[in-house]
Amino acid sequence: MATPDAPSDPPKRQVGDLAYTDEGDGRTFLLVHGLPGSGRDFRWLAPVLAAHARVVRIDMPGFGGSPLSGGLDVDARADFVLAAVRTLGLEAPVVVGHSIGGVLATAAATRAPELFSGLVLVSSPGARPHRGFRIPRRTLAGLVSFGPTASLLRGTTQAFFRRAGFRHSSFEENRLTLQLVAQVSIEAHAARLARVDLPTLHAFAADDPLVEVEIMRDAAKLTQGQVLEVPDGGHNPQKHHAVEIGAAMRALFP
Repeated sequence: MATPDAPSDPPKRQVGDLAYTDEGDGRTFLLVHGLPGSGRDFRWLAPVLAAHARVVRIDMPGFGGSPLSGGLDVDARADFVLAAVRTLGLEAPVVVGHSIGGVLATAAATRAPELFSGLVLVSSPGARPHRGFRIPRRTLAGLVSFGPTASLLRGTTQAFFRRAGFRHSSFEENRLTLQLVAQVSIEAHAARLARVDLPTLHAFAADDPLVEVEIMRDAAKLTQGQVLEVPDGGHNPQKHHAVEIGAAMRALFP
């Protein structure tokens, strides 16, 4: 494992409903976090990239500093990513998505490929359901959204997310996560992966506890993208292998 000497936590900036950070200079990387999460999920990768490039991290609606706005479906969330590109005047950024953020990055990149110069998917879902998607997502989302059952399931929900590695997310963030994940269609994501027409890098760990490594390897075949597979790092290799992932990104997108 290789990480920089210290993480990067620049102050948040705000434009309307968009909270973001902006650091470095040069080619732009636009970083989209997973669920639950925020731009802080890239605090170890950002300084590696910012030494040679501009790094913009956005908080998706309902997380970090961005208030909940817009729809909950993938297209609406991808619209937020596209709006961030236009609002911040980013010129042909490489869009980087971690976990479910990879679904949104893929949706944005296939809807408006002219806005981007590349795609990076870190521990992202593939073309068939992975472990985390084989739970009754829609049923759980309905139960935690209904007042009487939500209060009863608060403890169970928090325990589930802690076991999955999300130790600091609030019940409100976890509930929103279940609602958002229920909107994701793996079939639609598979179709988007097959339409990707940008240079693509897939980075993932062989010991990912949420997404099986074979699924991520197969996704790379769909995009005909490059692969960086590290032996460990779980679902967050962008933290534990920040130096290696940053180097692979700079090599593909100098």
